[in-house]
Parts: sequence; C-alpha cells; structure tokens
Amino acid sequence: MSELTEYGDIINAVACLPLFRRIHDAGDQEVVLTGDGSDELFGGATRCMTGPARSRPGGCSCTRSAIWPGRSCSAFDRISMGHGVEARVPFLDLALVELAMRLPMGLKVRDGQEKWIVREAFADLLPGYIRERPKNPMSHSSGLHERARLYKPLFPRLHRALGYDRCAPVRRDFSLVLEASGNDLDLAMRRIAARGDYTAAERVRDLAGAVKWNAAATARDWARTAAKLRGGPGHRYLPL
Repeated sequence: MSELTEYGDIINAVACLPLFRRIHDAGDQEVVLTGDGSDELFGGATRCMTGPARSRPGGCSCTRSAIWPGRSCSAFDRISMGHGVEARVPFLDLALVELAMRLPMGLKVRDGQEKWIVREAFADLLPGYIRERPKNPMSHSSGLHERARLYKPLFPRLHRALGYDRCAPVRRDFSLVLEASGNDLDLAMRRIAARGDYTAAERVRDLAGAVKWNAAATARDWARTAAKLRGGPGHRYLPL
C-alpha cells in the first residue's frame, strides 16, 4: 500500500496501517491532521537542526527529505487514502515552513528539550505529561517496532511477490545512510542508489537483535504477571 523501499519507512508504514484502519472503522472521521514536518522544522531529531545559522545551499536536507516525492508525505497519503481517510499536514504549510527556517536554534532546542517552541505554543491546550515527554519515533512509541523487525527478512520476498522490485529493491534504512552522509541529502541519495540491499550476514544479525529485544520484552511481561500473582510490590490481595 505504501510502495516504500527502505526498511525504516516500511516499519513506519506498518505502524500506520492499523491506525488508519481504526479511524476508518470509526466511521465519523474523514480528515485527520498529522505532525509530519515538525521534527524537520523544529529540531525534533538531532539530524534536523535547521535554522539561519545552519542553512546550506539548496535548503535543509532534512526538510527536503520530509517533502521528497515518494517518501514521508506521499507514502503517508497512500496509507491514509487506502483506508478512505484524508491526512493533512499543517506543519508543512508554506508560511509555517518559511517561519521555521528563520527561527534561531535556541527557540527550537532549549535545555535539551527538542521542539521547545512548539511545546510552548500549545502550553494552554495540552496537559503537562504530553508537553514534557521526550520525542519518541512513531514506530517505537506504537509498540510495533520490535515486532515488525522480526519480519524484516521477509520484506524483500514480499516486495518481489507484489512486483515492487521492478521499481526498486528493498534497501537500507535511508535515515541511517543520511546520517552517515553528514545529513547531505544529495550525497545520501547517490549512496543509496549505489548500494545494494542488506547482506545475508546483516539480515541474520538484525533478526537476532529483534529476537533478543522481543524475548526481553516477553520476559518482562512474564515477570510482571508473576509478581501480580505472588502479590508483589504494588499488588495486594484483599480478603473475600
């Protein structure tokens, strides 16, 4: 549905699919607002430090990446419209983009708090626990990231089965290549085009990591359940 070819983007798409399916099933929401572009414009990630002091020829690589055809926005649009939901991106309104590019970094990241000015702008609308919580990537905060990683070795096979390999193979996570390229979007695009997919050894290593993280999460769940059954800290049995 998303027609993506980078691992990181595919995992994000996996997180979006059930979200838009639920919105569609609710039956009363045809339009939703998303936060796409806010990280790139307001310092929500370390690689997205844009502003007058960090400008470069051709504009900010992260902002260009966010609106690059075939990536974040168009992919999000495919997934939402695939469920009959229209996703709009207010953070990428041209006037807001121009304003963000003029703001100094001190208003975007302050005392280690990313997207500081965005949080302040909504101080009277959002509860403190939302305004103050740290940035957490969508696929991680959804709880699906590690589960989706278990299926990464199958992604190329699924792509070939659907005929997507005629457009491009499943490639490495573009955000990692971008970071390794010094956040130079043009260089990263050349590198991703020249490099092949993950090697068999890299696939095995990544799958082992996913199995390890999922096993650890399962073990923690079991430990909590066992503590509850034993009447551990925070759990008291009341007399019948």
